[in-house]
Amino acid sequence: MATKHVETSTPNDTMYRVKITNLPLYEMGSLKKLLQSHDLPKVKKAPKWDYAYLMFETEAAAQMAATKLNGVEFKKKILSTEITPISQQSMRSYYENKHKNTVTAEDTETRTPAERLADQVTPLHKLNYDEQLLKKHKSGTRQLNTLRKKMDLLFDSHKDGCQAAWTRSWTEMNCEFLDPIASPVVNGYRTKCEFTIGKDLEGAATVGFLLGLYKNNITSVLDPKQCLHIPDKAKEIAKAMEVVNIYIEWTSDIG
Repeated sequence: MATKHVETSTPNDTMYRVKITNLPLYEMGSLKKLLQSHDLPKVKKAPKWDYAYLMFETEAAAQMAATKLNGVEFKKKILSTEITPISQQSMRSYYENKHKNTVTAEDTETRTPAERLADQVTPLHKLNYDEQLLKKHKSGTRQLNTLRKKMDLLFDSHKDGCQAAWTRSWTEMNCEFLDPIASPVVNGYRTKCEFTIGKDLEGAATVGFLLGLYKNNITSVLDPKQCLHIPDKAKEIAKAMEVVNIYIEWTSDIG
């Protein structure tokens, strides 16, 4: 367990961050259970991070948490912790700069909202269908080869590698990768649609897709009427839900 030191303006301006390292990837559910068993707060961790953060208002609380977790075996890994005092002002500055960068990107955007949404939900829409199938075939081949390489690394630790022969090279895989089967329907094919209820760029109640990511402070929703992959019936349902949402807002205002 290590402790780092930073300069802060006042003692009351300081938070204490505990960094937990040597975590397995993706194990969010198990990690939350581990923390709950030690009466520790919510953790900040992205799926592909091998580390996580806990925040505390006092150094004593941070020390206690770091001591509890340091050296603990979790999913066959030994955890390590370190404590870093952080100025709340520096944290505010970080998020303010992040927001400014997002606003700048929005200001320099040349695509229309509909074009942005199309690029987001149907990233291959500018290619003709044959080119889309070719791109998907190449992507599938690349992913299968990546799987082969990762499996080869796993089998390196085994004494008997006879069963792992297929992982050593693409040729030894002896696996025929077939072309994607073309769909007879190229538009309106989505059979499951998940919409967001929110406000559009003008502030009106809308049911559709987010025009970006929450983490980038983008909360505007655009209706799906121009989305090629959404069937007409789903678009009708989304439009009907907008009417319901407007009615609910109206009754809430007069109630």
